[in-house]
Amino acid sequence: MKWVPVDNKVLGFKETRWKNNRRGYHKLLPLEPQTTSLMIRNVPSRYTRNLLIQTLDNHCQLENRKLSNGGNKSAYDFVYLPIDFKRRTNAGFAFVNFTNPKAAFRFRDAFHGGHWNLFESSKVAEITIARIQGKAALINNCKCMDFSDGLEEDMPVWFAPARDGSDQVRSKMFVVGKFSWAKMKFGN
Repeated sequence: MKWVPVDNKVLGFKETRWKNNRRGYHKLLPLEPQTTSLMIRNVPSRYTRNLLIQTLDNHCQLENRKLSNGGNKSAYDFVYLPIDFKRRTNAGFAFVNFTNPKAAFRFRDAFHGGHWNLFESSKVAEITIARIQGKAALINNCKCMDFSDGLEEDMPVWFAPARDGSDQVRSKMFVVGKFSWAKMKFGN
């Protein structure tokens, strides 16, 4: 199934802003000028890595259509959606690395404070700066993680070339971390 933007909106996400914010949550925090890695908080628990990738592809495709020149395109090259292995749901947050700061800023501006409308979720997205910045640093941080209790689809991934939501770029996906492939093949 191919995604098609409807009224310039990203499938599975509804842009809204909280006007009366007493607790200080969902406040739009400034990003550092060189920020490329973001943490997405309040991800609905039934969201999967593949759904998140589809959402990111949709966003990048929509943003890149708005650009008049080819510079500073929206593209991403790393995604990690941590999983609670006992419940088989995500942990409610994710990490994404964009290829340039402007792409990260555009994502933050589009998603921060918006509602996820898949799965009838009332969660409000909160986009913050990831503690670890850059694809190489994120990969280095995740490469020693043990995912033997999970599935390959639970692992962090990086892409070459980066994904920009277009059909013209065929990215190859690489998993990061330690995983028992024998378990996956033989059920051990």
